[in-house]
Amino acid sequence: MQIGCWIKKEVLLAYPAIIYFLIAFNLIHFTTALARDQNQIPYFNFLEINLGALLMGKILIIANTFSMMKIFYNKPLIYNILWKFFIYVIFIFSTITLDIFFHFFSKLKNMNETLQFLSIEITSPVFWSLMLWIILVFLIFVIFTEFTRVIGKLAIKKILFG
Repeated sequence: MQIGCWIKKEVLLAYPAIIYFLIAFNLIHFTTALARDQNQIPYFNFLEINLGALLMGKILIIANTFSMMKIFYNKPLIYNILWKFFIYVIFIFSTITLDIFFHFFSKLKNMNETLQFLSIEITSPVFWSLMLWIILVFLIFVIFTEFTRVIGKLAIKKILFG
């Protein structure tokens, strides 16, 4: 019975973030696919996108409980927003770059060629449009979660739904 209550609590805590990232990541994937040539290797496939959204929703809920994320907890809200945003951007860039590296390495099996293709990909406009999209999605997420933390869930529900 206690396990069921714990699972219910965890699902209720993570589902808004999961739904948000499911929608956002699929939109990003769609717009990135429109910008790429047909013969280029896509950054992610549909399954990776949806699994990433599920994991991201839960990981961010867990990450927000770490003391490192609460350094500016009692400061003005902008400090906490910028701090979390900075941490997330570093994490996002390194994760996406590593994922692209492993995609190329699994196909090419040669470190030098993989690094050459990675440098070409990282300097492409499509890569930077992807990064800007994802950074914007995370900025919106951080701002909204911080406002929700300060104002409260009930007040946000009342503002949004009356």
